[in-house]
Amino acid sequence: MIKLRLPLGTWARRLARNPGYKVLSFSIALVAWLYVQGEQVVEAKVRARAMWTLPPDLLAVEPLPASVVLTVAGRRNAIRRAAQGDVRVPIDLSDIGIGGHTVDFSAFPAEGVPANLEVLEVAPASIRFSLDEVLAKKVRIEPKLVGDPEDGYQVAEVAIYPQVVSIRGPRVNVDTVSEIATLPIDVSGFATDVAQRVELDLPRSVALVSDEVIRVVIDIDPRVVDREFTAAPVDVWRLSGWTCTPETVTVVLEGPAAAMAEIAEEDVVVFAHLPDPPDRSEYEAPFGPTEGTRLRVLHGGGDEVRAVSVEPSVVRVAVP
Repeated sequence: MIKLRLPLGTWARRLARNPGYKVLSFSIALVAWLYVQGEQVVEAKVRARAMWTLPPDLLAVEPLPASVVLTVAGRRNAIRRAAQGDVRVPIDLSDIGIGGHTVDFSAFPAEGVPANLEVLEVAPASIRFSLDEVLAKKVRIEPKLVGDPEDGYQVAEVAIYPQVVSIRGPRVNVDTVSEIATLPIDVSGFATDVAQRVELDLPRSVALVSDEVIRVVIDIDPRVVDREFTAAPVDVWRLSGWTCTPETVTVVLEGPAAAMAEIAEEDVVVFAHLPDPPDRSEYEAPFGPTEGTRLRVLHGGGDEVRAVSVEPSVVRVAVP
C-alpha cells in the first residue's frame, strides 16, 4: 500500500477553506452540548441557611447549626442557580418551652429553591437540643498572658478596660460564671509598654450584652534582680592612716538585670564616712544611715542600682 503524505502547506490551505462554515458548525455543536448538559437531571448537594426562631425569653444551651445541607435533584443550570442563590430553611420553634427538644428538619420546607429542583433529603435529618431561660449578669474580666518578655524585662502591671462587662446567655451556662478570661495575650519578646484590643473567651452560647471594645494595657519594666559581691574592699573616705575591720564585706545590690550584669567584682567598693575632722581615734560605721558616720557603697551601676545590705552591717574604723 502506498501512503501519500500531503505537504504541511496543503493541510493549512484545507483548514482555511470555508472558515464561516467551520465556525458555525463548532458553535452549533457547543450549543447542543450546553443544552444537553443543562437539560440533564442530576443530584447535587446545596447548603442552606438555618433560620431559627425561638421564644424571646429562651436560648439554646448549645449553639444551634447555622446551616443544613440539602440533597437536590434537577437540571444542572437550576442547581447552579441554587448554589449561587440564597437558599434557607426557616425553623419556627416559637411555641416550645424550657427543656430538651428534637427538631426534624424535613418538617420545615426550604425557601429559595428553584421550582424545577426537588429536595430529596436534609442533612442532618434531625438534632436534639435544650432550651433554658435567658440570664444576664455582670462579670469581671481576667487578662490571660502567655509567653515571656524580652530577656531582662518583666510584666510589671496589667490593666484591662473595662474591668467588668455584662454577659447574656442560657441560665445553666451563665449562673456559675464570676469572671471571663481574655483570649491568650502573647507578650513574647516585649521590651516596652503595650496597649491593644483583646477578645474574650466567652463560654458556649454566651455573648456580651453590648458590643464593647475591650483593651488591655501592659506595663513592661526591666527585670529587677539581686546580686551578691562577697569581697568588697572597705576604705575610709578621703582620710589616710585609718584601718577598717573587717577589710572586706559582702554587699548585695539590687537593680535591673541588664545593668547588674555589667557590674564587675572590682567595681564594688565600700567607704566609711567619718566626721571631718575626726574628733576621736575610733568609730563604728553602720550601713543604713544617709548622714553622719556611716558606710556607703559605690558600684558604678547607675541610679537604678542600689545596695540593699552589707554584711557585717557595722565596720570598726580606727587609727593604729
